[in-house]
Amino acid sequence: MDQAVVEAINTGLLDDAPEVAAGTLVAFDEFLRIGPKSPGYFRNDDGTVYDQAEWVMVDLRTASAFIRSGEPQRGRAILDWVTDQARHNYNLIPELYGPGDGNYNANTPMCGFGPGAYVMALSEHAATR
Repeated sequence: MDQAVVEAINTGLLDDAPEVAAGTLVAFDEFLRIGPKSPGYFRNDDGTVYDQAEWVMVDLRTASAFIRSGEPQRGRAILDWVTDQARHNYNLIPELYGPGDGNYNANTPMCGFGPGAYVMALSEHAATR
């Protein structure tokens, strides 16, 4: 399993196959979900320490996929998670959270893999209102 496939949903490649998009999101929940404290995701199931961290970019791109797939409440929950973590950390968005704990890990701030993805997700969420 690899979250890179989320972009097939976000770019519209699966618009003609909504059941495939929905099944992909279900598979993410089953195999890559951090839980229970975080609504976020691992990058993939390769098992390295780096991959087992919670990737903020992956969280935000998955939030966009939920929004695009008609589940804005799921997308909003992820956006709220990232926003709440940033509020507690001088409004900075990191590259990674520690696995399952929401603690900042790796590079902070992370421009593209953090705030850049955050702005994209906020924009996509606003477009659905």
